[in-house]
Amino acid sequence: MAKPATEAKPRRESSEAKGFSKESGTGPLAQARSALARGDVRAARKLLRPLEQGGAESERAEALALEAGLGLDRAALATALAVLAVIALAAIFALFTRHG
Repeated sequence: MAKPATEAKPRRESSEAKGFSKESGTGPLAQARSALARGDVRAARKLLRPLEQGGAESERAEALALEAGLGLDRAALATALAVLAVIALAAIFALFTRHG
């Protein structure tokens, strides 16, 4: 049996189809706003990323606006700097120790 010439692409469900709505206050945008109110930038970013990539147009625009207002993730920056410092110290230590 031959396949039809054009197959329908599977639709991504919007957050409203998944049971979330702007009005309910339980959707990813509301959760991201709540996380920002608590000062949890990481959780907010984690919630906003899927909306930026595949949400409804209005959700995508609002998610992009919210993320644009976020600053640097200071905890991630501090962790990266600490790891870099440890690597640099290990390299210096390795250069000045004798083997043998």
